[in-house]
Parts: sequence; C-alpha cells; structure tokens
Amino acid sequence: MRDKFIVLLLTNICFCCFANQQTFGMFVNYHLQQADKPGLGFVFKNHFSDSLALEFSYIQNQDISIEQNKLNVVGSFDASLLGLAVSRQYNDFITVNLGAGVSYTLNSTNADLITDNSIAPYFKFSADYQVNGNFSLEFGQISQFSTNVLDTNHGLFFSFNYKFGDVTNASNKQTVVHIESPPKKAEVIPSTKSSVLELGKRRKSKTPLQIENAWFYQFGAFSSRNNALSLALKLEDQLGVNKNTQLSVIFHNNLYKLLSKPFPNKLSAKSWYKTVNERFNINGFVVFISE
Repeated sequence: MRDKFIVLLLTNICFCCFANQQTFGMFVNYHLQQADKPGLGFVFKNHFSDSLALEFSYIQNQDISIEQNKLNVVGSFDASLLGLAVSRQYNDFITVNLGAGVSYTLNSTNADLITDNSIAPYFKFSADYQVNGNFSLEFGQISQFSTNVLDTNHGLFFSFNYKFGDVTNASNKQTVVHIESPPKKAEVIPSTKSSVLELGKRRKSKTPLQIENAWFYQFGAFSSRNNALSLALKLEDQLGVNKNTQLSVIFHNNLYKLLSKPFPNKLSAKSWYKTVNERFNINGFVVFISE
C-alpha cells in the first residue's frame, strides 16, 4: 500500500514545476454511511491558473456500515484521489470549486464492502473561504461511484488549506506604482502602457487616482498578478483606449483586482457598465472600495 501511495503522490509533485502555486490542506472527512468516528485526510493541489488545478488527496473512511439483505456489512478503507478541479470566484472571499477524477482504494478491511486496488470515478463540489492571502477554509462533498456493496457513496469534508508559491518576480515588481498623496493602503499597478501614461498625467497634475472610498466595476479578482494583467490587456483591446474605459489593477484584500475607473456613486457605475455591456458581453459586478 505504501508503494502505491508514494507513486501517486510523486505523480502530482512532478507537476509542481508547471504550476503557479501549490496548496496543501488537512481535512476531516465524514462519510454518510459511517457508524462512528470520522476519518482524516490531506490534499495537495498544483494550480496552473486561478481556475484550474491538479489535485491529489488521501482519505480515510472509517467504520462504514451498510445494511444488505438484513445484514450489516461493516468495514473501513483508505483511498487516494487524483483529478482536476476548476474554480470560479464568487466574490473577494468565496470561491466555488468543481472537481472530478479517479479514486484508487489503497486498503480495505472488508472485501465485501469494497475490494483492494479497485478504481472508481469521483465527483467533488466545495466552497472555499479565503481567510487571507495564504490561508483558507474549505467545505464540500465528495461522491465516489464504487462497486461492491459500497456502490455510490457520499462524504462531507472540512479542510484547512495553506497556499504557497511565487506568483511574481523581481521584474514585475518594478511596475508597481505607489500613490503617495493622499496615502492609501492599496497599490495601483498599471495594466497597460495607456494606464501608465494616464497615471503619469494624474501625478503631474497632483490629482492622483482615487482608488479607495469610491465605486468601481470589478471585472475580476486574482491571486496571481500576471493573470489580472493578462485580462486587463484583453479587455483594453476590446474596449479601446480612452479616458472612459481606463482600467487599473490594484492589490486590495490580498487579491489583484481589475477595476474600471472610479465613480462617485453606485448608480453611475451601473450606468457605465450598462453602456459598455450593450457592445461587449463582459461579466463582473459593482463594488465599493474603502479603507
């Protein structure tokens, strides 16, 4: 069992060199057919982007009890899961995840319940709450479509995750522009050459871009700065370059946010988006950013 586990874990680790970030998490697993104590497990994810990750999990399923022909089939089993997960950010703090892959049974105490070395597909759904830039809490469900007596089965899990990895480099940091007057917590990062010129004009005129205490239209929020800048370039190509469509990337609440120009109130921000959306199908929402 140990050799099988190591091979599966090394398979996922090999993808680290292709990933932007990694996540390691420890979780408690509650199988819906269990009779007593919950199982434990861990997950290791390689994030290739903000929306795609390869994940490896190890799960204990303990004291499972299923009634068949008026008899209880009891047992425990350990499984490793390898699959892909896609994510979509709901707001600044919550991300929704969908995953699918294959489950491999490493060890079973009852072959009638589930046999050793059996392979079955699984489906995973979860929601992730971002505590800060590195730590998050995740709650979700895993459904495994096994054979034997276990058949299709479900479990709930609660995980504490730590995300790590370098998403910026020294050359990228040179493009960060700090607004000095009035002082603000957020950092304005010019998304394109046009944004750099616009910011330069504002600084010379002593009217710096107001990035807080204002309404914006937010096109996206990313843990990776490069992903935010990439979307900014695509949108600027769509919208064109002018004062009305000026875009900015700011670092706020541990995320890189792609924003429209600031607006004095929510109504004007919605009105601006309505005008833009009549020509372009662009998703996002109105936000208020304050200190």
